Amino acid sequence: MPILVGTSAGSEQLFCAVFNRGLFGTPKDFAETSFKAEAVKRDCGHILRQALLQPAKSYIQLGIKHYNWAFPNLKMQRVGGDIRMSEEKMIPQKPVLEVLCAIQGALGEENQKVFAKASMALGKTWGKSVPPAKNLDALMKQIADYLRDDLKLAESITIEKQGQEYIVKNRGCYICPGKLVKERHGITPACAMSMFPVGALTENLKIKNVRLKEIRKLGPVGDCDWVYEMAS
Repeated sequence: MPILVGTSAGSEQLFCAVFNRGLFGTPKDFAETSFKAEAVKRDCGHILRQALLQPAKSYIQLGIKHYNWAFPNLKMQRVGGDIRMSEEKMIPQKPVLEVLCAIQGALGEENQKVFAKASMALGKTWGKSVPPAKNLDALMKQIADYLRDDLKLAESITIEKQGQEYIVKNRGCYICPGKLVKERHGITPACAMSMFPVGALTENLKIKNVRLKEIRKLGPVGDCDWVYEMAS
């Protein structure tokens, strides 16, 4: 029995942020291609590398008609210029980790910048979609609730405040490929979601002085603390 990762909505948002906003801008053209997990690991490196080297190409000629990878019954659609998954299903964890690891290996040292940009974009999109919070404490709690209960990013996500710092405590994150990235590619793994709170705070409360101070690794894969501070 494979370990399942959240809903298709959660993984959809992460992967679409990387493809639509993190790298390529708005997709413009889709041919007819079917992807499986091994094909992604083989081809994704070339695709992403070319996109980084040629940023003027603001579309993906991947041609996604059946973007199924190893995700059964999930079809990708073009909706208003974005790629969307059409069904709400639980996603097997293994292909998610494999694909994220392959993408990071393909990006090399650019992985930090790209995933920061993608998760920041996700946070801004979410921050715009919800009513303005009453205050910073309320929004941080709302962010944790969303990541845990709606996006289903981890088994447990809680907020702790220490002075001017907010600590997002992630336990049992389902999409952490850190160990695989280090072992296979020898680079520092990039967290796929750590800039989400920054984007959300920037968009929802118009806070401009928040920054990700550090990510504290606690030992077990999937357990870490995101530490944010309000710069003076």
